[in-house]
Amino acid sequence: MMRATAFLLFLLLLPAQGGWAEDRSYMPNTDVPGQDLIHAGRDFIYLPKPRPRLCQAYCLSVKECQAWTYLRPPALGPLATCWLKSSQTGTQSDKCCVSGIR
Repeated sequence: MMRATAFLLFLLLLPAQGGWAEDRSYMPNTDVPGQDLIHAGRDFIYLPKPRPRLCQAYCLSVKECQAWTYLRPPALGPLATCWLKSSQTGTQSDKCCVSGIR
């Protein structure tokens, strides 16, 4: 009985969605507009496969990258694109994209 009461109390004390430490490293249907990082002479890359995790991995491999946005095809053509960000000043809901903050 004591364990059940403690567990219920714990559940009541949990914050609502978006509370404590919200994971912002992978956010479906989210765009991080602006602050595009120029890397290797371009502000975006085409991805070999339409997989957002490839964009996330690319960001993690570039020291200056603070955030990333994966743009689903065919928004800019037949291939998916990855946009690295030099900083993150906000996000907006958009079904075109998957984004993450490093």
